[in-house]
Amino acid sequence: MRLMDILVKDPPMLSKNRPITDALEILRKESIDSICIYDEKPIGIISYRDILSKIGLERVRRLVPEALYNSSFVRYFPTYISDECSIRKCAELMIEFNINSLPFFYGETFLGMIYRRDMIRFVEDSSINIELIMNRNPLVIYPYSRIIHVRRIMLDNNLSFLPVLNDDGKVLGAVTEGEVVNTLIEFYRRTPEKHQKARIREILVTTSMITDIPIVEKETILSDIAVELRKKGSPGAVITENQKIIGILTHNEILKYIVHSFPEGL
Repeated sequence: MRLMDILVKDPPMLSKNRPITDALEILRKESIDSICIYDEKPIGIISYRDILSKIGLERVRRLVPEALYNSSFVRYFPTYISDECSIRKCAELMIEFNINSLPFFYGETFLGMIYRRDMIRFVEDSSINIELIMNRNPLVIYPYSRIIHVRRIMLDNNLSFLPVLNDDGKVLGAVTEGEVVNTLIEFYRRTPEKHQKARIREILVTTSMITDIPIVEKETILSDIAVELRKKGSPGAVITENQKIIGILTHNEILKYIVHSFPEGL
């Protein structure tokens, strides 16, 4: 397989002058992490991370979501890829620029987007044990954790996936960037500004937690979990031993595995 095999040639796109609520609607509908933004031509992306990083700013909180525009959230393309780019190089660029999609150009012609979630397809025949590549020291949260603290944890630690445990260490589910963004957007939409500071502390993880996440034992091989991640559209999986969490596997761990295991030109 080559990068061209996972190229999305007609990616969802929006004008930078459209409301951010339009971008959120497409992100949810298409189950993607980022959307391409154009201003006469493609100029950048908006991801859940871009929204999450700015949604807590005072100038943003003062406005209802419908009054916020894509131009305030767009992240301009830091680089691009072409047919000469290898799978390994693409993974390196995604890690270097901490970005979950990159534009694909042929000369000056925009051909489409390469998404981080689709890079999983390159490891769907890998027999490596996930215990060897998982994140062994995952941060975790609890049902009573506050969403504003979860947002801070995600931003400070570059995380898009946080397991939720009960006090006995049992995995209950997880919280993703997208769920936090949607929860906060709905909060700001419904709550008058004068009440936001007090009431936002009342929003707990239970309002954003998803329960349908991959939970697998440490003996699982990468090909099995990669297929499940792609089919479920999940950004991560929880790795357990004797029903206790010992690690997580996200798109970032898979990108790092590609960088360290794929040949330079592949």
